[in-house]
Order: sequence, then C-alpha cells, then structure tokens
Amino acid sequence: MMKSFSVFLFCSILFFGCKKDDDTAGKIEYLVEVNGDFVLMEIDNAPEYNDEGEEGLYNCIGENIKYPTEARENGVEGKVEVEYEISATGEIENIVPITNIGSGCEEALIEALKACTQGVVFSPAIIDGQAVRVKDSLWVNFRLE
Repeated sequence: MMKSFSVFLFCSILFFGCKKDDDTAGKIEYLVEVNGDFVLMEIDNAPEYNDEGEEGLYNCIGENIKYPTEARENGVEGKVEVEYEISATGEIENIVPITNIGSGCEEALIEALKACTQGVVFSPAIIDGQAVRVKDSLWVNFRLE
C-alpha cells in the first residue's frame, strides 16, 4: 500500500511508504528479525505509528523536512529512500539511506524521520501474540517547482 503526500515549502517533496504486503490475499509480510537476520515473513499485525498512523508519520515528516539549500541551489532532484528498524518495543533504530542523490537530501530525510520518531512512537509488529523487530522503509521524492 503506497500513499503520497505533497508539502510545499520552496519545493515539492512527495512521500511514499514502502511496506511489504499483499492486500489481495489478506497477508501482511515484513522483513522480521530472526536470530540476527531479517527474513520475509507473514505477520499478524503491522507496526503502526501512534500519532494518526501512516498519514500522521508523513504529515510529521512534511512538517520537519527541509529541502537542503545546496540541493535547491544545484537543482538536485530525485528519490531518497531510507530503511529503518522498528523494535519489539516500538522504537525506530538503525536508520540508513538506501539511495544517494547527494547535496544533503539523505541527511534531511533522516533528520526529519528522527524528529518524528523520538521515543516509542510505533505499536510493534505482532506474530502469534508476540511483538517482533521488523525492517521497513520509506522514500521521499525531492522535486523543485
């Protein structure tokens, strides 16, 4: 399930969430930590952002992200994807960029995500009644207008 939102500052930044799921079969699949490795598994409940769900997370990122001056001045546009882990207690950890367009865009997305996820801000993923650590990602399309 992918959603997009636009925020107009000096530019347009489009947000997309990237979950591993199969809506047609009613399955929810995530990368779940098993013995230190992440394995694609079916889960019972997906992690959920505690402040208005997925839309709340994107709204928070939109309020906190800034198009880097260097990127704007150099006409840098493109998709930045970050990957992160949601712990069994609902905390965001290990945020890493997956794509690199440069000029501070990756750092801008990471800082905005950190600002929105301080402390326990997610209900964790659940398998058989147990909270589990999962890996997720989201991406932002930096676009000048």
